[in-house]
Amino acid sequence: MWNNLEHQIWNKLKQQNLEDESVFLLAVSGGLDSMVLFSVMKKIKPLARFILMHYHHGPGPHLDHRNDYVRLIESLQSNQVIVEIDRSEHELKSENDFREARLKFFEKIKTKYLIQFYLTAHHRDDVLETRLIKMIRGTGLQGLAAFEEWNQKILRPCFEVNKSDLEKYAAEQEIVWINDPSNDQDDYLRNWIRNQWLAQLNQKMPGASDNLAKSIQNMLDESGANLDRYALESARYVTRSDQLTRIDRLWLSSFSTKDQLVILIKVIKESFRCDFSTNQIKEVLKRLDKNQNEHIFKAASINWVINAQSIMLKYGE
Repeated sequence: MWNNLEHQIWNKLKQQNLEDESVFLLAVSGGLDSMVLFSVMKKIKPLARFILMHYHHGPGPHLDHRNDYVRLIESLQSNQVIVEIDRSEHELKSENDFREARLKFFEKIKTKYLIQFYLTAHHRDDVLETRLIKMIRGTGLQGLAAFEEWNQKILRPCFEVNKSDLEKYAAEQEIVWINDPSNDQDDYLRNWIRNQWLAQLNQKMPGASDNLAKSIQNMLDESGANLDRYALESARYVTRSDQLTRIDRLWLSSFSTKDQLVILIKVIKESFRCDFSTNQIKEVLKRLDKNQNEHIFKAASINWVINAQSIMLKYGE
């Protein structure tokens, strides 16, 4: 039996049609997040082969801990697990330099094994911190959207998982991992955001960081639609009469999932005066994905009648 986290990771593979892959490339640091991801992947893909990539950050104030990481990851080598470690001496100083060097190493290993993608263990807390840093540096929506769950090269299956859930899984499964002492140093902007700003925000308003992460993701989801195409084609495929709005289902399905979300939100706002949330419309899209041609239900104060050809919306009190 799989638990909730294992089902979540499996569903992420399935959403991208990767569940039948027999070889997986994982970026593994030896810390909590990546060791949990590796453990989950072994559980849900017991017959798969794994190639673990570890980038050694070279000499520095925490060299002993970095060497501990290497020893831990080397201990994972087996008939099913290949370990690739970059041990070269690095004359790098900034976080961005190390990031670029890591990515270059990962791409090298991808090429070596002729694999098109790899997995990283970035979780919801990482995503929020990264996006806040980008916002502090003045990025726009395009910059925020660049850090995504799947981009055909990198899959982040823990993208919507809280770190607390990873900690719980590690404790339950008795997973061995190493804590990086530099995570406690607030000299780095990311650490200050995590240890000070977000910690104080959650103390002031419990759950605020989760809501902030959801709000940023909702804004990105709502900004993704190909509205030029919608403007050109909506008169033909979206029709209105009295309080009934009809959308051509095949036409809507030709858009990406993110674009479908934005189009449904736009159609509702143009057709009805009612309060609704992005999450409610996401639930509607989940129903559209099911292998069922006919649906009749109520969501977001709207009566939905869906068949193979049409999505019909009628506002109901």
